[in-house]
Amino acid sequence: MTFKRLGLILVVMYSSTGFSVYAGARDTLRIASYNLLNFPGSDVTARLPYFRTVVQTMKPDVLVVQEMTSQSGTDTFLSSVMNVYQPALYTTIPFHDGPDTDNELFFNADKVSFVSASYIPTTLRHFAEYVLHIVGTSDTLRVYSVHLKASSGSANEQQRLAEATILRNYLNNLPAGSQFIIVGDYNIYRSDEPAFQKFLADEANNNGRVRDPLNAVGIWNDYNFRFIHTQSPRVRAFGGGATGGLDDRFDMILTSYSLDDNIIASSYTAYGNDGNHFNDSINRLPNAAVPDSVANALHYASDHLPVFADFVFDNVTSVSGGGTMPASYALEQNYPNPFNPGTRITYSIPARQFVSLKVYNVLGQEVATLVSGSQSAGTHTAAWDASALSTGVYIYRLQAGSFVAIKRMVLVR
Repeated sequence: MTFKRLGLILVVMYSSTGFSVYAGARDTLRIASYNLLNFPGSDVTARLPYFRTVVQTMKPDVLVVQEMTSQSGTDTFLSSVMNVYQPALYTTIPFHDGPDTDNELFFNADKVSFVSASYIPTTLRHFAEYVLHIVGTSDTLRVYSVHLKASSGSANEQQRLAEATILRNYLNNLPAGSQFIIVGDYNIYRSDEPAFQKFLADEANNNGRVRDPLNAVGIWNDYNFRFIHTQSPRVRAFGGGATGGLDDRFDMILTSYSLDDNIIASSYTAYGNDGNHFNDSINRLPNAAVPDSVANALHYASDHLPVFADFVFDNVTSVSGGGTMPASYALEQNYPNPFNPGTRITYSIPARQFVSLKVYNVLGQEVATLVSGSQSAGTHTAAWDASALSTGVYIYRLQAGSFVAIKRMVLVR
């Protein structure tokens, strides 16, 4: 029997020798990255209300920022942005004053505890390494914040490659299986740029290898990538920063392979980007992704959009017992349902095995393969984007070993 309430999972397993009770904490952690545009700058009073709106509606558990310039800026952002609506919800760490602008960390201490901070020098700026413990779990997460050399051209590309190489070499020295993400302002224009490929490369030492959760391959300032653009949400010049409208994917979250079972890929969001503002200001009405007030806040706060993703961390420990845990499988109803055009399917498996998750139309024709491969024990989430299909009922089928389960879902266009 399984009982779920408020994020706590109690699993009661019976065997011939008795029973065991297992308690599992399953929590979702939202991690966001945001280039604050030379914060605090000379117009901080005007920008603070806009940052408050962005943070309050985005609701990150961990916020990593770039272009912080001072300890006073850190203090101001904590008190006048992060903790305005709920005092003491977030905390921060001492500002590190490296060359040029710097990184900073804000976090909800009920969700993560701070372990340490280190800084990795490059010729232009320092990278930040924040080591965090996920509260209620045994997981340690390393978060790396980067701000690579800006601008196009081969010389700038080579400098970005040199910076990426410094970080990749550092990450390769981590213990195998370390959980980490790289966030920040990459200033990279396309997936085949050498710096980006350095992060993703299959090398002799892959401890530091990462993947792009969106698997976006191509020239990113093209219209086809409009949904993931983060710079610039404005077409006119004011307060410094870039103009020209949304047309570059500079801000990204890249994840270590050890987080494949933790990231909810469908949650990856360029906040406020509805895909309808290519080369345009984010606050041109209508905006289908966020309310008008949020679109305005994103427009006036910074020349970047924040990007976030949700991660799930589980910790199951025996709290009483007298037996062994037998096989236990589950296939949950997709969420949301009905949906348009994306949805998520969550399922659980008790041991590492080959898993197949496929989607069929009502005629029994296969329309998508969401999972096909070996997966570790635990709870997994698969995302499905049905934007190429029409309204109707679809069936999803999970097979793991001899276990088979089928459920229905409804696409409404």
